[in-house]
Amino acid sequence: GLGSDAFCVNCTFYNNDVQVMAMGGSAMVEFKDSAIVSSSGRVNRININHHCGLLQAPGVTGGVCASHYVFNNVDFGENAPVFYTETRDAGASLTHTDALIFYG
Repeated sequence: GLGSDAFCVNCTFYNNDVQVMAMGGSAMVEFKDSAIVSSSGRVNRININHHCGLLQAPGVTGGVCASHYVFNNVDFGENAPVFYTETRDAGASLTHTDALIFYG
C-alpha cells in the first residue's frame, strides 16, 4: 500500500535462465538500487504476471491481474530487459490481465 517499502533493495540477479519471476496481482512491486544482469549474448528476461489466472490447477488459481512493476535505479547491464507475460498462453491461463512497467 501507500508508503510500503520496496520489494527488493540492493538485490543482484545474475545469469539466471529467467532473471526474475515477478509476481502477479493487483499491486505495485518495486525493485530499487539493484542489478539484473546477463552476461554478453544472454537474454535479460523478466517474466511478469507469474501465476495470474492459471487454469491448470483444480479450479482457477490466481486472478485477473493488473500488476505494476517499478524498476527504480536498476542496472540492466549491457542487455536491455525483455518483459515476458506468463499469461501469453490462452490454453494455460486467463488472458484478461494487464501490467504496467516503469523503468529507464
